[in-house]
Amino acid sequence: MLENGSVSNSSSSLNVTDGLQWFDFNVGFHGISPDNNTPEIKKVVEKNGDQVIDIRPFMIPRPFTAHENDSIQKCLDLFRLMNLRNLPVLNEDDGSLIGMITRQDLFAFMSV
Repeated sequence: MLENGSVSNSSSSLNVTDGLQWFDFNVGFHGISPDNNTPEIKKVVEKNGDQVIDIRPFMIPRPFTAHENDSIQKCLDLFRLMNLRNLPVLNEDDGSLIGMITRQDLFAFMSV
C-alpha cells in the first residue's frame, strides 16, 4: 500500500526515493519506451515483488463507458464533451471489459 511516499506491506517497505522516480511512472506516455531490463529495476522487482499499491482513491467510481455496438460519433462526443483520455468498451450482455479506446485511437481514425 502507498503510504506517505512509501510502498509497504506487512513484511517490508520501500521508500519511493529508493530508486523509483516520477519518470518511471510516466514512461510510454510521451513516446518514451521503458527499459525494464536494467539492474536497478530488476533489483526493485525482486525485493518488492509482493508489494501492493491501493489505487482506488485515484479511480473514478463510475467512469464513462461505451458498448461494443455504439457509434463512433457517440464515442467522439464523449471524448470531446467530457475531455476523456480513455474510454472503456464493455460487452452489452454481461458488462465485461472487452477493450479500450484511447484519444490516440480517435486521432488515428480521424486522419484516415
